[in-house]
Amino acid sequence: MRAVARACDLDFVAVTVEPFELAVREEAVDNAAGLLARLHDPAFAAQVTALSGYDLTLTGAQRRAT
Repeated sequence: MRAVARACDLDFVAVTVEPFELAVREEAVDNAAGLLARLHDPAFAAQVTALSGYDLTLTGAQRRAT
């Protein structure tokens, strides 16, 4: 939203932060290798950072359900 507001020369007031996670079955993790590689790509991170308003701190992190 911030990127759209900036593109339209509008002010933006963030009222909340919403983290997003992608769940992948353990047997399908290999199928997501391309996506994970892209999420770890510094060029991709630079493109997203240029949009402003995105926190990439945990992008591409993996964890297992217990």
